[in-house]
This record gives sequence, structure tokens and C-alpha cells, in this order.
Amino acid sequence: MSDRNSGCCGPGGDKESKGFKLQMDVEKIKQAIGKVRHGVFEAIAAVVPKEVCQHAGTMKKEFLLALRALIDDEIKRTDENMSEVNKAREKREKKHD
Repeated sequence: MSDRNSGCCGPGGDKESKGFKLQMDVEKIKQAIGKVRHGVFEAIAAVVPKEVCQHAGTMKKEFLLALRALIDDEIKRTDENMSEVNKAREKREKKHD
């Protein structure tokens, strides 16, 4: 039986070369997306007033900071909960000793 993906890299391509080719394709896609994004930003900047761009950038930053605060708070509560769980476990283990 032949490998279903044998056509990926041509005849005789092994899995390592297929993985390398896939990685190269992913890198090319990332570069292309970056170029498109850059072009879109340049087009918007050419049409939208500078102040609007500044406000949009500030708004994005504030949104990300709010997300960070939510994540930090959740991490803190997780740490506190784990601390309580560990204390309860230690207390239970001392009772059984």
C-alpha cells in the first residue's frame, strides 16, 4: 500500500522532507499575510486621519490591557484556590497519620 500523502513532495519524498516542505510553505504563507497586512495598514493610514489612527491604537492597547488584567486576576484566583486545596490535603493527611 502506498502512503496517502506520497504525492506531497513528489515520488520518493520521505516524511522528513515533507515536514520541511510544509514548514517552508507555512513560512511563505506567514510572509505573504504580513505583506498583505502591511499593505492594508498603509492604505488605511493614507485615508484615515492621523488622530483616528492614534485613537484606534490606544483603544486596542486598552483592550489588551483589560484582557491582561482579567487573565492576571484569574491566575491569582487559581493560585489561591490551589493553596487552599494543598492546605486541605495536608490537613487531611495529618489526620490519617
